[in-house]
Amino acid sequence: MTANSTAISYVKDNDNEYRLINDKKRSSNVLGRALCCASCLGVFNVESGGNTTPFIRGTSFDVIVVEGRDGKLFQNSDFLVSFKGKNKNEDDTHRIVMELEQENPDVSGTTTKAWFPIQPKNSNFDSENEGFDVKRFWGCCHPMADNAKPNMISNLSDGRDECDEDPSFALKAFLKPGRNNMRYLLLDDQRIIGVAYAYIFLLKHNDTISISDIDGTITKSNMRGVLGTIVTRQYERVCHMGICHLLSGLSSSSQVVYVTSRPISLASQTRHFLSNLRQGNETLPQGPLLGFDEGNMSQLFMMETISKTTQKFKAGKLSKQVVQPFRSATNDVKSPFFVIGIGNTMMDVQAYHAIGLDLNRIYMINKKSHIVSFEGASTFEREDGDSDGDGILSFPPQQWYKGRMGAKFNGYTDPELLSQLGINTDIK
Repeated sequence: MTANSTAISYVKDNDNEYRLINDKKRSSNVLGRALCCASCLGVFNVESGGNTTPFIRGTSFDVIVVEGRDGKLFQNSDFLVSFKGKNKNEDDTHRIVMELEQENPDVSGTTTKAWFPIQPKNSNFDSENEGFDVKRFWGCCHPMADNAKPNMISNLSDGRDECDEDPSFALKAFLKPGRNNMRYLLLDDQRIIGVAYAYIFLLKHNDTISISDIDGTITKSNMRGVLGTIVTRQYERVCHMGICHLLSGLSSSSQVVYVTSRPISLASQTRHFLSNLRQGNETLPQGPLLGFDEGNMSQLFMMETISKTTQKFKAGKLSKQVVQPFRSATNDVKSPFFVIGIGNTMMDVQAYHAIGLDLNRIYMINKKSHIVSFEGASTFEREDGDSDGDGILSFPPQQWYKGRMGAKFNGYTDPELLSQLGINTDIK
């Protein structure tokens, strides 16, 4: 498995709030090869009544894993999770693990859990923090703690007792195609002190992808969309009519991916909104949520309204967490195939085009639910000074796209739009 994106490191700030922050000086967070055996997990039981320490409720974005033709797993995600809360411990002896759970096929009603340590790439999990009792953590159920290997696990579906050096072998045993529940656990030396819920999506190398922005695209406007989905929770009232039907129709033949500029502090509320929006008898399809992990609402406001660099963030996020894993899994520079990209600004259009969407597969909607498509040549000839500085992603000026606007549609319920996308025009 690979991980080359920006690192996230666990720190304690001056106000004793615990969180994960961006650390550009370190490599990416990756899955450690270590796995704790099933009986060890009981010592750190999140439901244990003996744990009187107030829980830190974390929040996190989702993870995408792509299975290649040969069955190998590829991902390029940072494992993005944020914990904020009070903790009395003065020494920073904390670890974060990703917990997955697998039903035992031989014993009905029972499951096997595994913990995958989340660690900076190329770091030594055992020696990175001297204050953490590694022997107890990995050897708590083994009489010979000195000999306990941090890659032991019980009841893998293929009968193995230990995982390989590559954590993807063990990870695969705990994943089914599509959406899988997971949670991040924040541990001190004795207890689980924090939890954050998210999903990990296992996709096939030949899956097709549909991309949807959230604010102004699913919702009718950016600011009212945030307020209506986070504060008042008037979901249906603040959303474009027909979005559930359109995305559900697309999900019958592609995997929908939700991308947003919302910060990680709003990830849980945003996920709740995506899961609970209902229009008639239809809901939004399941899909990974990718968002802004590098700041807060004020930084988001600066990015979207002052510096106007949202296209760089979204293109970078989609490139790292969607495009690169698919291309690694297929060894094909044209992978994955994008069915559609829907946004509400020219910056969204620029982002989708930069990662490889053809112009005729990009759609832009405004506050009045008027939709415009794009047409013409997809390639843009750069001139000196057009470079975005990273040498990879290209962002033609917005005027270039305005000259390529094509057909217009009257909202997501427009029969012509639905027919063009191969979606049933009978909205329930």
